[in-house]
Amino acid sequence: MITIRQCRPDDWETIKTLRLSALADAPYAFSETLEEARQMPDSGWQNIAIRSSRGEEAIYALALDDEKPVGMAVGFISQTDMKRAHVAALWVDPGHRGEGIAKGLVRYLINWASDVGVKVLTASVSLDNLKAQAFYNSSGFEFCEFPWTGRPDLERLEILMKKLLDPRGRGQRFAKSAMGVKATKFAEKRNAPRQEIRIAVNFDYDDKTHTELIMNMSRTGLFISSPARIPVGRDLRLNFISPENGPSTCFGKVVWADQNGIGVQLQ
Repeated sequence: MITIRQCRPDDWETIKTLRLSALADAPYAFSETLEEARQMPDSGWQNIAIRSSRGEEAIYALALDDEKPVGMAVGFISQTDMKRAHVAALWVDPGHRGEGIAKGLVRYLINWASDVGVKVLTASVSLDNLKAQAFYNSSGFEFCEFPWTGRPDLERLEILMKKLLDPRGRGQRFAKSAMGVKATKFAEKRNAPRQEIRIAVNFDYDDKTHTELIMNMSRTGLFISSPARIPVGRDLRLNFISPENGPSTCFGKVVWADQNGIGVQLQ
């Protein structure tokens, strides 16, 4: 049976095990390397568990299958805006994916953020990771900023998504700590230069030809600013003029949609 709970002070070994497993499985999704995490002394993991168990400025949510750790997610409050919090380090063991654990972890963080007075919960995902974008969209998150360079060393563009919350608590101000430093670094990254484009694109939907703007593109997907409420799963034929290749036509499937636009996975 899967249970999701907040970490306790004595959960430091569980946190360490999950973090190392996640870094080995998906190194591109974290700001540290597997080797860096392995070099952290046990006292460092113990401090993380103690601070996170308080649930004040940060929290570690653990997913357990009869006490066996199978997933985790971190939430931390921004030190520049105590009404904002961020979801990070969301990971589920490959053998337990598709069981709703990731949604359960995000739901746990949503409840925690509401309880401490947070009004906006954000999550950043890679521009190429359309599956993650669709996942957060299905959990009530909406696209809120153009992609930005989150990891310059990886030359990876990230999309920031947000969910507006109904705070149930007042929220409090807390002293900076190691988790607070991470929140500050996140705030600094948000000020990194945006890489935006504006390319007109035509596509047919609902017996009409729509002309919209491609705001960002990668090898596998596009973000199109469009007020049209196009359902997820819809196939589109896209016609546009590429600055490099001239008139172009491609086909794609809508993988997420909100009031700001649609994410299209190229086929």
